[in-house]
Amino acid sequence: MILYHGTSNENAESIKRNGFSSEYSGQNWGSTYGKAIYFTNCYKTATCYAGQSGEVLTVDIENVNYLKLDKDYSPNDKKHIREIKSVIMYVIFNSTKNCLLNYNENEYIFFKKFKYTIIS
Repeated sequence: MILYHGTSNENAESIKRNGFSSEYSGQNWGSTYGKAIYFTNCYKTATCYAGQSGEVLTVDIENVNYLKLDKDYSPNDKKHIREIKSVIMYVIFNSTKNCLLNYNENEYIFFKKFKYTIIS
């Protein structure tokens, strides 16, 4: 599956050398779903995350097996935070899923290791 990851030039170079790491999650943008690696299926959206001086990585990810969220979660709603934490824990520990797909179907959030090839 082809997905896009917008980030700074510095982070893009680090990803190309060392691979993706959730440790740097949320440095440029928020991290609604916590420490994870965020991708979008929309190149234009990825350019927003990259900013004017950043870079969009085009990534081919193998075996994407997602759990689609049934509603849009707000990081400012305490009830939503509790709910999404339990969903994330399920994906990480009790599921064969390797990522979440947000309600709007435009953001893939990876919590587990995944195989990929950076195309550009």
